Amino acid sequence: MKLTGHWSGQYTQLVGSTQPAPLGLETFEVEIIEIDGTLTGNGKDTSLSDEPFTISGFCDNKIISFVKKYNRLIYQDDEGNVLGNNDFESIEIHYSGEYNQDEEQIAGTWEIILSETQEGLQDSYTEQIEYGEWFMKKSDSQTILHHKDTFNISGNQLSITDSKIHWENKLIDKTIEAPTQIRYGVSPIEIDMFTIGTNFKIQLKDIHSNQFNISIKSYLGIGKDRKYELYESLIDNLWDRFFSQNFADMIANWENGETLEIGELRIDSESIQNNKVKIKFDDMKILSKWDHILINSQSNLKQFIRIQYLKDWNWPLISEILNRKAEQSAK
Repeated sequence: MKLTGHWSGQYTQLVGSTQPAPLGLETFEVEIIEIDGTLTGNGKDTSLSDEPFTISGFCDNKIISFVKKYNRLIYQDDEGNVLGNNDFESIEIHYSGEYNQDEEQIAGTWEIILSETQEGLQDSYTEQIEYGEWFMKKSDSQTILHHKDTFNISGNQLSITDSKIHWENKLIDKTIEAPTQIRYGVSPIEIDMFTIGTNFKIQLKDIHSNQFNISIKSYLGIGKDRKYELYESLIDNLWDRFFSQNFADMIANWENGETLEIGELRIDSESIQNNKVKIKFDDMKILSKWDHILINSQSNLKQFIRIQYLKDWNWPLISEILNRKAEQSAK
């Protein structure tokens, strides 16, 4: 087992000792030096703006153990935001794992002991901990970590490959292959007219009209920023794998004179229309709202087309065409 070299990895962060709440995957890179079973190294958390850290530990047969420390205190506030404080020393993060020779990777668990409270006069203690799972693989093994393949969403594992998306541990197995349509947006979570949270939604559909839904919920603002980052990361991953090239080809065909039909909309070289309204590009005015795009006719204020993010499929494609036409008109 040769550990000296450059490694890339991921860790799953869980919070709490009794009912852990998954916070998604983070990525890191580390340069390790092994001398007679002693490990030292320097690395960076690429998911935390390349926050630097050091490690020190040992390896024995296939067992690996080391302590990870940042160059400053890294912590989460009550809203789930990750912050740094240069005035305090990093908490020790204890990693342990086992080397898998067949997979050429190391996987295991990590934990941080946040506090330790003695129970009365007894010799027993109650610990408050953060913990999770991790793995890493040598970079020269051609492991690609440009996109996260697996995401933790409310305790469920969502896996994305170049051919399909599926839930790994839901009671009802759900899979969609090669989605061709996408829509996504944000909606409030309401009870009795009171807003108590935010729902980040992503919906996919394939050529057979099978639908696949992803929902990331934040209640009372708890962890909202982190969940929004997860939402954006998922969209980027799905976009690059399934939609970027296809949409680029469709736009190229449209620019070459082909008429596109997207849902109820028909877009040619001069106008956009549905079954009720037709608006020419040289007469349109676009207003972007948090949940929809409004296309107005400047010559007739009663004519408009509303494109809703959580209703209209492939609205990002429509939005790109509208933006291109708007830029051309502005020149």
